[in-house]
Amino acid sequence: MEENPYDAGPGTIFNLTGTWRPFEKATLYGRIGYFSSRDLIYPRSGSFVSVPGVWLLDVCATVRDVAGSGLELELSVRNLMDRNYETPGTYDLIEGDPATVSVTLRKRW
Repeated sequence: MEENPYDAGPGTIFNLTGTWRPFEKATLYGRIGYFSSRDLIYPRSGSFVSVPGVWLLDVCATVRDVAGSGLELELSVRNLMDRNYETPGTYDLIEGDPATVSVTLRKRW
């Protein structure tokens, strides 16, 4: 394949987000997103590689004032369903982000 391919981007992008505060000190956040198939185009050779669309789900929970004033605990999961997918990279297709879990503890001063 020729060098310097380009990604024209997906034809359809969809994001639906929601935030819910079941209690004053707790916040839940969710996002479901979709992007349609994408082509990695090699202009000199006139060829392309196509990857299918994918649905992704991210969730996050935040609790404020944990064990004292100003302490905040956040748990977030990106790509919750751990979908294996490829996406156009700089020069070729690359693996999409795997499921990622992060725990963050913040203190407001």
